[in-house]
Amino acid sequence: MHALKHSRLPLSESEKATLFFAFGVQFFLVSSYLLKSLFVHGTLTGIDLSGCTGLTAIKQYVFKDCKGLTRIDLPTSLTTIGTDAFGGCTGLTSIDLSDCTSLTIIGNSAFEGCTEATITLPNANISIESYAFGKEKTSNGKCTWCAKVKIPKTNEYWLAQRVKNSGYRGTISTY
Repeated sequence: MHALKHSRLPLSESEKATLFFAFGVQFFLVSSYLLKSLFVHGTLTGIDLSGCTGLTAIKQYVFKDCKGLTRIDLPTSLTTIGTDAFGGCTGLTSIDLSDCTSLTIIGNSAFEGCTEATITLPNANISIESYAFGKEKTSNGKCTWCAKVKIPKTNEYWLAQRVKNSGYRGTISTY
């Protein structure tokens, strides 16, 4: 995996979604435009943010349509996954959030279109917004659900209800 370096690119308003993360005391700003360029063109296929203990939010649209992204490791400090943060990441196969026990919100369409992905949720009180794990049918008539959502057996009932209430009708299993 390549190291990401700070980059300043001219961005349009729609490309200004950003991801802030910290390594020690140095802070880096990575534009969604740069990320998309790296992942869409196959330069990078995975990213490990697990050591970024200051990272609490994946902002909206940051990884949207990064089709070449197959793997991402997220820190346990994560509290928020924004709207469409991983929407359209068709290469993702799994995201393990089971240790993200401070996670409180998964935004609208956060994982919509991640049709090969298994999303493992933590044992936490999570607000799950509409279509967080995909839709039954989009304008092109295709389902955009994640392959599977895994939930902890200890909170199976209420977490399954929240996943279903978001509009997800795919496979839900327990761990």
